[in-house]
Amino acid sequence: MKRYILIAAAAIAVLSCKESVAPEIDQVWINMTDFPVEKVDYAYPEQTLCLYGKGFTGLQYIELNGTHIDVSTTLVYDTDVNITFRIPEDVRISDAPENMYIKVVTSVGECEYAPFLIKPAAVQPVITSVSSTILVPGTLLTVSGRNLDGAREVYLPAPFDGKVLCSFSPEHENTSDALYVIIPEGCSFATGQLSVIMEKTDETCSFSYVEKVYSDIYDFIN
Repeated sequence: MKRYILIAAAAIAVLSCKESVAPEIDQVWINMTDFPVEKVDYAYPEQTLCLYGKGFTGLQYIELNGTHIDVSTTLVYDTDVNITFRIPEDVRISDAPENMYIKVVTSVGECEYAPFLIKPAAVQPVITSVSSTILVPGTLLTVSGRNLDGAREVYLPAPFDGKVLCSFSPEHENTSDALYVIIPEGCSFATGQLSVIMEKTDETCSFSYVEKVYSDIYDFIN
């Protein structure tokens, strides 16, 4: 009988230690239906994020730049190693270097992940249209949208979830509203999203980051 009591006590001690792990955020990923799931260091109001780490058991609330986020209304999914939640519309935008963090508070303790930038919805890049979905190699393709400044790469979809890099047109100047690329030769295109990769700098927070935006259009053919 004493042996069983000792085993039970040891099991309880192990479980207690496991439950008392302090929270820690290792990575932050975007988790949206219209975006590939990928690691990010910025986000916009009403987007959904997934925090990866440990010690999230006993989650009480999340804080973004001082904005208390009630997990009872924004939480999508959580385990001890990840938390998926929606950023509220009224979240505080990052307006200074000290306001660039995600905090997780559990029944055991708290942790912060920084720097993490929250941008206003008004500056979010958007692709609104492309000049053609029939891709003829060597011809010009215009990508129209908003907040596309800082574009460094434009990709078209390729088979097997691949992508093809397009060169910018030397005869046209890119703007924040339009990008001009040459459709590359010898490519076999497949269903998928056009993507733009941009280099951005938030002057207020002195923070540089890489941003990606994807088209709503999937059906490119040649």
